[in-house]
Amino acid sequence: MNIDPRHHEEYDSRQVEAAHRVLIDIGQVLGSFRDCLVVVGGWVPDLLILEPDEPHIGSIDVDLALDADKLKDGRYQELLKSLLDTRRYRPGTKSFQLVTDVDLADGGPPLLVEVEFLAPKGVKRRRGQPKLWVPEILAR
Repeated sequence: MNIDPRHHEEYDSRQVEAAHRVLIDIGQVLGSFRDCLVVVGGWVPDLLILEPDEPHIGSIDVDLALDADKLKDGRYQELLKSLLDTRRYRPGTKSFQLVTDVDLADGGPPLLVEVEFLAPKGVKRRRGQPKLWVPEILAR
């Protein structure tokens, strides 16, 4: 059973606001990696259409497509380390995910926002190496 929202009536405005804040934070933290990643998924219309006829609902997570060719020679680990070093992000439940808690300072509870790192099909990793090498990075 899928419990993720699929229609705008199902999106909680607090969750969308929290994810929007994470999108902005990711942009600031990973600015030096702008040649290696692109925002995909639910935030794309919001970023591309400057004056929409109707407001876009946004998204409740942040999806980033990675350019594996530009993230070789330790650059991928550097990208992840940049986020982890902020101490705002931590490994999620999926091997290609980080999560963060966002306090909107509106009297409500902090909200968990997922950041997923997606690679194109066909990207090969060394055998036994997970999509995110987070434990290796955390050990440093």
